[in-house]
Amino acid sequence: MNTAELANHLEEALREIPLLDAHTHLDAAHLSARGLDDILLYHMVISDLYSAGCPNGARLNEMPSLEESHSRLEQAIPYLPRIQNTSCSWMVRIILKDLYGWTEPVTAANWRKLDGLIRERAGKAWAVQTLDRAGIQRTCTELWRGRNGECEELLQ
Repeated sequence: MNTAELANHLEEALREIPLLDAHTHLDAAHLSARGLDDILLYHMVISDLYSAGCPNGARLNEMPSLEESHSRLEQAIPYLPRIQNTSCSWMVRIILKDLYGWTEPVTAANWRKLDGLIRERAGKAWAVQTLDRAGIQRTCTELWRGRNGECEELLQ
C-alpha cells in the first residue's frame, strides 16, 4: 500500500468512529446560529474586535433583539480588516464557508445578505444536519443550556 492509499484508508477508518463533541456552547433554545451576530460577535471574536478599536467589547445579550444584533454588527464590521490575521477571524471564515458557502469578506455592503442566509437556516433541523455531516452523535453543553432536557437526544 503506497502513502496515498494508506492516508485514504486511515481517513475512511477515522470517519467511521462516532464522535462526541466535548466542548460546545450549543443551547437547546437555539441549536444553530440565529444570525450573523451569533458567529461574528462570538465573545472571543468580540475581544479581538475590541482590541482592534471597536468601541463596544461587551457580549451581546443572550437573546438579543434584531435591532441590537444589527446595531452591534454595523459597529463591528469596519474593524474586521484589523483582525483578519487572527485565529478567531480564521475560525469565522471557516464557519461561513463550510456551513453557509460564504467565501467573500464580510463588508458593510454585504453583511445583511449573509445575515439573511444564516437566519434562513437557523433552527434544530440545520443543527442536526450539521452534526450529522460532522459525524457528531452527541455533544456536551453547560447544564443550563440544556433547558431541562429539551434536546436530550443531542445534548449531554
